[in-house]
Amino acid sequence: FPFTTLFRSEAGVPLHDIDYTAKTMPPELGAAFEASHVDYRKGCYTGQEILMRLHSRGHTNRTWMGLRAESPLEVGAVVRHAGNDVGAVTSAGFSPDYGYIGAAMLRNQAAVERETVDAGGLPAEVRRMPFLRYESQALLAEGAAGRANVRELEAASRLALRAGAADLHPYCGFPLPS
Repeated sequence: FPFTTLFRSEAGVPLHDIDYTAKTMPPELGAAFEASHVDYRKGCYTGQEILMRLHSRGHTNRTWMGLRAESPLEVGAVVRHAGNDVGAVTSAGFSPDYGYIGAAMLRNQAAVERETVDAGGLPAEVRRMPFLRYESQALLAEGAAGRANVRELEAASRLALRAGAADLHPYCGFPLPS
């Protein structure tokens, strides 16, 4: 399990031809991805009408979600919910912070926070992407002390870059493998 896949999965960054294809619409990659990559106020671009139709409907039929399990998930494993096939695992690995994690494009009936699904015979909990959001929210929920911790982590990352350390991941601040 390469470090880049771990960082990408924790940070909720989908990879083309792994987590999504050319036929995937940006809103299917989740609210965090949509908010940072789609501007509904901009006019005249390819696909604008379709995106606006999805936006006005308020939902897609499927969503890219995180999975958390007690055992290793297998890429390609069929995800089932209430007896129906609802998707497949697209990325999987082990995170020191979150345990066995993965990502899957799920039909919306199963794309519900904390819902339990069957991922290739293993029970898995559905989580919104990115996983790192939970840690940030927990720190910020601590109030001033939490915000100070976030600022301290950001400052340490900047110092490491200035000191010539390896490049840091833009979303989670961990050093990237060289």
